[in-house]
Amino acid sequence: MKIPDDDEFRLVATVLEEEDVHNRGGQLLGDFLASAATVLSPRGEIHVALCDGQGGCSATTLQEWRGSWTASMLAADAGLLLARVLPYEPRYRLSSHRGVDRPFKLGENPAMHVFVRPDGVVEAPRDIQLCCRHELHVVVPQDGDDDLDAAAADAGIVHSIDSILEGDAVRDIIQDRCVPDGVRVEVPARQIVEVNESPHGPHRVAVFLVAYCGERHPVTRDMADQWRGMAEEEVSRHVPLRENRRGRTVSRPFPYPALYPEIKYRHVWLDQLMSSLPESS
Repeated sequence: MKIPDDDEFRLVATVLEEEDVHNRGGQLLGDFLASAATVLSPRGEIHVALCDGQGGCSATTLQEWRGSWTASMLAADAGLLLARVLPYEPRYRLSSHRGVDRPFKLGENPAMHVFVRPDGVVEAPRDIQLCCRHELHVVVPQDGDDDLDAAAADAGIVHSIDSILEGDAVRDIIQDRCVPDGVRVEVPARQIVEVNESPHGPHRVAVFLVAYCGERHPVTRDMADQWRGMAEEEVSRHVPLRENRRGRTVSRPFPYPALYPEIKYRHVWLDQLMSSLPESS
């Protein structure tokens, strides 16, 4: 058994200390926001200064986000909205909490995070909005399935299978019928996959990535999962969904800048697919 030398002991101790500080810092911030939210006036603001990257709202990867204090997510859990992020320049002496007269590092871009109680008016800039996402799997009709549009028309539904597969109708259905005012719905990616799950042979599935973004309303995972359930119910009134992909919990919240870099597939143009479908009457 190799006995670590002093340098190795110091390295391990430093890593453990940094992880502990990160965990305790995030917990402290969450507890503070939850407590402050209970006494915040309707038009009041909570200002929290954080070091560069500590808040996490500018993270462009999930790894970077998880390494932060996830300030906007903690705020949403407390019913608050991250409304603004401003440059911050401290005007006090920076000294260590351990009593050593040595300044702590703020990084290149420390920021003031401003949290408010959502009132339906204050809107967070897109680049600091909090989001959740999930996939919606729509079964593409095969030849001879052109009665789908007729059935939808009988039910008073105005969206055709063509408009559903284009993606905009999916977004509009969810935006209009499933989410509260202040939450923006995006469908940033879609693709067609072929699956073989039926005794009748392989069939095509249109996979849509649906994102819920908090503009004037906080977004939590529990909220987004309720919207996901409503979205599946509403879209299934228009087209059949892939049943073994229904009911899957949405992602954990993440900042909007990480939405597009983390997409594993890109928009697939559907002209070829659309031309192969039966024409709507």
